[in-house]
Amino acid sequence: MARVKFDRVIKRYGDNLVIKGLDLEIQDKEFLVLVGPSGCGKSTALRMIAGLEEISEGSLYIGERVVNDVHPKHRDIAMVFQNYALYPHMSVRENMGFALKLKKTPKAEIDRLVDDAAKRLELTHLLDRKPKALSGGQRQRVALGRAIVRNPQVFLMDEPLSNLDAKLRVSMRAEIKKLHQQLQTTFVYVTHDQTEALTMGDRIAIFNAGFMQQVGTPFEVYNRPVNTFVATFIGSPQMNLEAAKLAFEGDRAVVKSGYFTFNLPRTELMKEGDVLVGFRPEHLVPGNAGDANLLKAPVEVIEPMGSEAYVYLKGDKGNVIARVGEEFIPKLGQELSLTIDPAKVHVFDAAGDGKRLN
Repeated sequence: MARVKFDRVIKRYGDNLVIKGLDLEIQDKEFLVLVGPSGCGKSTALRMIAGLEEISEGSLYIGERVVNDVHPKHRDIAMVFQNYALYPHMSVRENMGFALKLKKTPKAEIDRLVDDAAKRLELTHLLDRKPKALSGGQRQRVALGRAIVRNPQVFLMDEPLSNLDAKLRVSMRAEIKKLHQQLQTTFVYVTHDQTEALTMGDRIAIFNAGFMQQVGTPFEVYNRPVNTFVATFIGSPQMNLEAAKLAFEGDRAVVKSGYFTFNLPRTELMKEGDVLVGFRPEHLVPGNAGDANLLKAPVEVIEPMGSEAYVYLKGDKGNVIARVGEEFIPKLGQELSLTIDPAKVHVFDAAGDGKRLN
């Protein structure tokens, strides 16, 4: 059983509160991604699992055991670092088997485990090379192999792809996902890249300023963000947000922004007054003169993306971004008429932490 559980965990550095009461349960065999901007606490949370950071308050479980005071080498975890952390004077084979050698594992067993991991990661032909003779992607696979041979309960990965070029990052994302499916072990992965988080995680935990904002599947956090931070952090380009007014008419809520008027189901969280209305760029579609909700605005910037384009429209207060297909790419300065399905609209509180209201 390789469940990992944070129970009201707090981390302080002096007077600086870095993790502010974390409750999170990572299921056995799950691939969980911790994502957020720099300084949000995600790497600190990972390092607490590894035992590289002490816990100020609360309890951390691996399986059924509280590990707050358990030494890192006794936690049965393996960590893959951003900079690979390979020994330059050792061959690939020696790097991959070093942890087993320290445990006094028989040489024949070390060779078997290293050969199996090298075959899985397509490193067999590189086993006698030193790290300096390897590419970035090959070094990353060696770091993964060194973790695999230990057969840990939990794999921890701290931004392992950030030093790779864009093409290699895409292929390594697929390799790591395939590895997780093969090993059937708990993976905890840290990144600041929300595309990595969406494509890799069974679930995503989104952090900001020491708090976990939301945890859910990629579809849940994208389609039902709990607040404006998650709404604008997850998704590229980010969600459009517009100031609006909300008023009640019977069992309906009427939300009016500079462009749109939406009739939405009334919820218990809603109250009359100022709100923010959000909509994803891909949900803006070509509209006609008779449509109830019509945004008419000139095109200021076009970002071609091959099969589609991001179009920036001049709004009353900043740009509105639409994602359009290649058959609908406009010209600079052209006035577009766009509309949106009310079912795709998100309503957030304009005050406080911008919590979701619908």
